Amino acid sequence: MNQRKVRSTIGIMGVLLLLLSLVTVMPVGAAVAGTVALDKAFINTTGTLTITLTDADLNAAVTQTNEATDFNGAAYSFPFTAGNDAGTQQQIRVKKFPILDLGTDVTVNFLDVTDSLLDLEVLAVSANDGLVTVRGKTGEATAAAAAYTLTYKAAEVQKTPSLAGSGAVRVTSSQDTTGFVIVLMETGPDTGIFKATFKTAAATVTTGADDADNATRPTIATVSGNIITVSYADASPAGTRSATVTVENNKPVATVVSPATGSATQNVNPKLTASFTDAEAGVDSTTITFVITAGGATVGAISTTTISGGFQAETTLSGLAAGETTVSWYAQATDKAGNVGRTDSNTTTVNDQDHSLRVDTVSPDFASPGATTGQWWDVAKTATDKTETSAILAKTTSIRLIFNESLDAASVSSGDFTVDGVPPAGAEVFSGAPASVFLTVPAMAADKRPAIVLVGAVSDKAGNSRASSAANPTATDGIAPTITVAVNPSLVKASANVTIEVGSNETLLTAPTILVNEIAQGSASLVGTNLFRLTFTNASAARYNVQVTAQDAAGNARTAGNADPAVTTAVLFQVDAALPAVTSTTPTT
Repeated sequence: MNQRKVRSTIGIMGVLLLLLSLVTVMPVGAAVAGTVALDKAFINTTGTLTITLTDADLNAAVTQTNEATDFNGAAYSFPFTAGNDAGTQQQIRVKKFPILDLGTDVTVNFLDVTDSLLDLEVLAVSANDGLVTVRGKTGEATAAAAAYTLTYKAAEVQKTPSLAGSGAVRVTSSQDTTGFVIVLMETGPDTGIFKATFKTAAATVTTGADDADNATRPTIATVSGNIITVSYADASPAGTRSATVTVENNKPVATVVSPATGSATQNVNPKLTASFTDAEAGVDSTTITFVITAGGATVGAISTTTISGGFQAETTLSGLAAGETTVSWYAQATDKAGNVGRTDSNTTTVNDQDHSLRVDTVSPDFASPGATTGQWWDVAKTATDKTETSAILAKTTSIRLIFNESLDAASVSSGDFTVDGVPPAGAEVFSGAPASVFLTVPAMAADKRPAIVLVGAVSDKAGNSRASSAANPTATDGIAPTITVAVNPSLVKASANVTIEVGSNETLLTAPTILVNEIAQGSASLVGTNLFRLTFTNASAARYNVQVTAQDAAGNARTAGNADPAVTTAVLFQVDAALPAVTSTTPTT
């Protein structure tokens, strides 16, 4: 409590207090049409809406009768003495303010606050901050400090009704035309502005509708395409005030303008640009973000420009060092209904995929193993990468060169390489395997390992170029041996020998493995250049199936014969132990 004793006429402070006391306020009961509004024009089916009701008529004053303690809880007490206390002043702050007019003069002054002591009078009132100045009267009889009370009218935080009728607010939707009454709370003791929130959901739930302070908020049933209506039953002037919001669940359309996913740049501070459009609620430009999911780059300030139906946004990345870094990223934005849309690098794949950008300041070079014979591009394959790597299906006229990064196909030609000192007939780079170059060469021996030399400039997708290499490779052998299998004779009587001979067009790593009726036989003997022989003896009459597996020095394997004797590639022979039985004679006996 702030107390002071002044034994003089009202000075400058008194004049100021008198001036402050002349505060004009709205007469209680004045008829003002209320308004109701929602914070959004669009909302999705899982969003939150705020209702704002403005109506001065609801800003009712409450009489504070015989208030005995001040704003801080201290008891009102005037410091009377045994002497003459006329003119002694005391200023206190009441519990509730602003103080409102008691009468009809539309001003708040000393007449609007009364005290309980005959020897005390109200001198001045500062309505907005609740300050009241009292002073002792002339010729007072009270000789010691005395407690007193004050009576006045003050604004107080109000709530709207919880039941339908005058002053009530109701929430409905196209899905639920009954809805519920929701209680709104005044934002302050003298604002005449009331607020509450509710949510959208699949079903109506009224929990929290009757209590604006409840953290659990009510929900109104709705689906995309619905209209939600908030209506206020205004008592004076009588009428229904309403506001509506449209429900929609369509995400903003997000598109990358640049750079294209999978592209590369030498710039360590690349720019990312994306556009966002929304034909219904519209894009909230303040929600546009660029998100880095890999690569460690930092997103800079985002600038936006208006485009048809939305915005185009741009940012510059920082924090990327020279070298090779792949940055994964996406951009996203929220529309004014709360729906989030983000960019997608592959719309044919389920869910949204990140975009990739390769920041590259290093020239391309050969990667291990550098080159492999026999591998080729098979257009009949349905996969994106149509490289045929099977040694069994290898082509003797193709060599695949392998680089450590994607190349710019336009920078590659047959004149950029030599194969054993001779330029190849062709050199191709395909988008499905951009780090590979397929050379077309004259037919090679199965075990050929030609030397590859880079003699011309090739570039990566970032524009880094290399015209020579210290890592020129000798091609690895990617061609399986061609083997032949012969059996002699193919038809024998019991206990006769059958010779199985296996030939190869290149040196084998070991003697071939030979199976007869899926039973492994002994090791075949080398009888000539890449020629092996095995003698098979069996006394049982049967048909026999031969399978051979051979592996060259590089580990490429091939199998001859087939486990199914009905297949044309099966290698067969037969052991016959007896003459056929006579079934008829002519003439008969």
